[in-house]
Formats: sequence, structure tokens, C-alpha cells
Amino acid sequence: MYSRGEQEFVVAIDRAGGKTIWEKSNPAPTTGLILQVEDFNVRGPHSTPVIAGDLLVTVGLVGRMQAFEKQTGRVVWSNDLWREYGGTRLERGYVCSPLVYKNLAIVTVGGPGQALMAFDLQTGAVVWKKQT
Repeated sequence: MYSRGEQEFVVAIDRAGGKTIWEKSNPAPTTGLILQVEDFNVRGPHSTPVIAGDLLVTVGLVGRMQAFEKQTGRVVWSNDLWREYGGTRLERGYVCSPLVYKNLAIVTVGGPGQALMAFDLQTGAVVWKKQT
């Protein structure tokens, strides 16, 4: 994943030849985020994508969590952790990398009763949420 301007990109690259297989972009408005610290640019994304079977799961700078078919880039499901679930918006953007366990993608979201949330890998539906 990388960001440019007010967009974030997920890019699949062929490891043998280095050619782009597919590329997807999403709006990533950064209004209200602090992305410059002294002389260091801290633009996102700040999380690491994870491969789970035939899926690539990502979470971007503005809290958009998505699952892509890793071969084609087709979006299987998408959740906005801040808008849909009222997750805690941090001043430097979303920074949690998803953790895959069995058929779940687990992330920190924040907010009352949902510090930690688990999503079904195939559908993106909430399976459980817990407060720490």
C-alpha cells in the first residue's frame, strides 16, 4: 500500500518480473490528521497488509478495511472502521495491521465496547467485538 495526494493505493506486483498485476485506489482525505512531524513526513498507510488464502486484507490510513481477491484485485468486501463503527480516530491516522486467525480478520477499532473487533474473512461481517 502507498498513498499519494488524497488517495491510497493497493498494488499487486509480480515478484518474478516486477510488473504490476493490478492496482486499486481509494479516496483518503487527510483533513484533521497530523502527517508532518518536524521535518519527517508521516503520511500513510501505516499498516501491513496480510494474505489469507486467496484474499489480501488491508487497512488504510483513514480506517478503510478491505479484502481483495489476491489474483484479480476484485474487492470482496470493505468496511469503514471510523464511519461505520465509530472507531477511534487518531491524529496520525489508522496504524493497526490486521491479524488473521482461522476465518477471522482481527483489528483494533476503538470506541465503547469495541476496542478489538473480528470480521469474517469471506464476508466482512462483524463476528465479535470486545472492550479491553
